[in-house]
Amino acid sequence: MVKAQVLAGGRGKGHFTNDPKRVEGGGIAITACSEMAEHHARRMLGNRLVTIQTPPEGLLVKKTMVANSFPIKRTAYLAFLHDFEHASPVVISCREGGVDIEDVARKDPSLIHKQPVDIDEGLTDEQARRVAEFLGFSDEGVVSEAVKEVKRLYRVFMERDAVLLEVNPFAEIEGGTGEFLKNL
Repeated sequence: MVKAQVLAGGRGKGHFTNDPKRVEGGGIAITACSEMAEHHARRMLGNRLVTIQTPPEGLLVKKTMVANSFPIKRTAYLAFLHDFEHASPVVISCREGGVDIEDVARKDPSLIHKQPVDIDEGLTDEQARRVAEFLGFSDEGVVSEAVKEVKRLYRVFMERDAVLLEVNPFAEIEGGTGEFLKNL
């Protein structure tokens, strides 16, 4: 898998300005061999990627991420951010991963779970379990691993004093009990 590294979402629905056909998926390429991964990385580097979150002229791709792809059982959306309404960090989760979360929130807000976190207490096991269960994980081994991952990611969010930590997709890997792929 090759992903253009730009500060914008929607890379999988984006296109490059030097592509006259404006083929979608330009910012993400999945391939089976390292030669094709190199080809896609070269195609992306030095070109401007246009997505729904970029200016019309797009953003220059200076870096790509190359990673192994895994067979994915299911995907979800997970994010941590500081929420002024609650004056605290919140965990945002959605059963649908790899999506434009703003569109999902507009179309069906019931698919989004917002969990405020007490700034002094931090994310509790109970809160992390509610998030995991909302995401639809039901097997106890998978729920237990999801709880650990949610708490680990929250810890990273707080330690880095981040404004936003978004994992999209937060994916359960096929064939593994509670193995998760974190796309940070």
